[in-house]
Amino acid sequence: MRIEFQRSGGYAGTVLATSIDTGELPDPQAEELTQLVERADLPALAGRPRAPGAPDRFQYDLAVTLEDDRYEVTLGEAEVPETARPLLDRLVELARQR
Repeated sequence: MRIEFQRSGGYAGTVLATSIDTGELPDPQAEELTQLVERADLPALAGRPRAPGAPDRFQYDLAVTLEDDRYEVTLGEAEVPETARPLLDRLVELARQR
């Protein structure tokens, strides 16, 4: 699985980004990300209409490639569903580590 992640905006307008190939991660990390992606229900998120952005709030851009499927999702901070929050939080953490 390949994940491309970017968080932009906020008060300072900063960008935090990372690209991850789970095939290059240790098995426990790869499994954790796989489970978080499954729980986030990307097919449902990709089909949602995008809400307008809000000043001083974060925007999350996420593209996940799973074998032959690719899901692209853009979410504003206020519209992140609880199912996707753990995935986004983990990706922010990983982006900060890189």
